[in-house]
Amino acid sequence: MKRAFAIMAFAAAVLESAAFEIYSDFPGGNIDVLEKGENGAKLRQQCRDSSWWFYWSFGVRGAEGRTLTFKFADLGDVLGSRGPAASFDGGKTWRWLGAQGIKREKNSSSFEFAFPPDAKDVRFAFCLPYMPSDFDAFAKSAPELKKIPLCKTRKGRENFAYSLGNPGGKIKIFLTSRHHACEATGTFTMQGILEEFLKKGGPAAELLKDAEIVAVPFIDLDGVLDGDQGKSRKPHDHNRDYSESPIYPSVAAFQKLYNAKAEKAETVVALDLHAPFIFRGAGSDAQQNRMFLLEGSIAGKAESQRKLSKILEAETLKSGEGAIIHRQKWDVKYGTPYNSDAHKMHLSCSAWANRHPKAAFACAVEIPYTDCVGAEVNSESMRELGANIAKSLAEYFAAP
Repeated sequence: MKRAFAIMAFAAAVLESAAFEIYSDFPGGNIDVLEKGENGAKLRQQCRDSSWWFYWSFGVRGAEGRTLTFKFADLGDVLGSRGPAASFDGGKTWRWLGAQGIKREKNSSSFEFAFPPDAKDVRFAFCLPYMPSDFDAFAKSAPELKKIPLCKTRKGRENFAYSLGNPGGKIKIFLTSRHHACEATGTFTMQGILEEFLKKGGPAAELLKDAEIVAVPFIDLDGVLDGDQGKSRKPHDHNRDYSESPIYPSVAAFQKLYNAKAEKAETVVALDLHAPFIFRGAGSDAQQNRMFLLEGSIAGKAESQRKLSKILEAETLKSGEGAIIHRQKWDVKYGTPYNSDAHKMHLSCSAWANRHPKAAFACAVEIPYTDCVGAEVNSESMRELGANIAKSLAEYFAAP
């Protein structure tokens, strides 16, 4: 009897020690718990209606003072070169935890974390999240940004575009991000672009006298809030929906807005902000850890894009150590396997926008998740990159 009681007490202690909670019921949350034990858990990111991809985000409660290992199932790495991002204040601020504690095995990857004694609730994510609440806070601080109803999403959420500058100006600059829900780097950078245009007295602000910026931060708003991967969503994702009969309300609404605004312009530029694929904590020399542009298929417009790219290279190199830099030689020319009609079964946003007769050019801009040739990708460096893009646009339109 005493032995049975001891076994039961031991089992109860083990259960108690494993009583930490893993949760994902918050905006952007994404995880399945496959196994949970005393020393950690085995997890799998939810791909839902997408093919395999690497985005995940979850929280842990009740693990303070413990060291736990979180192992991901399935082939394919889901940890970048700086490890997971973590938040200790309910998702308000985030930082990289670093590569220590990461194990990359043939068929899986994992990370270990020692929870501080006062860390009652910690959130982890594949990348630094940027949610609609973040953009709302930014927009409230910038009353010059005009909020434009865009559409209701498939799930009934109100989605918005934002306008800044002169609606009657001859120049229209379109900014989009989150065609793929998990690609948060684009929205951080978009905020930086808008912040620079909002500064009084600078070259970007001068451009607004004759230009209007039109920004759509969350093309796939449902996916962002629901914590979807969004990439290669079936039957196709938002960035392969640019046809005469789009299936996503936000794409149809953006097409209508773009055409209406472009019709009243003399010249149009469109930048669609993305993040590239990542694998096995790719080294700093990998294309995935560079900031680059995808060239369009129309020769004359590609030359205009190269003009901006050259200006952007010079602008980012002024920013000094720690900045996200751009090199024109990193741009992916049209016709390569990664950037060709054969690669894209349906028109992307930039390919569709580039066909407009008023478009000087339209292109996809890829901002890496974790590193740019050794520089840390974080909120400050992404917003600084955005500022450099804004300055480069001002110089592009000022140059003969």
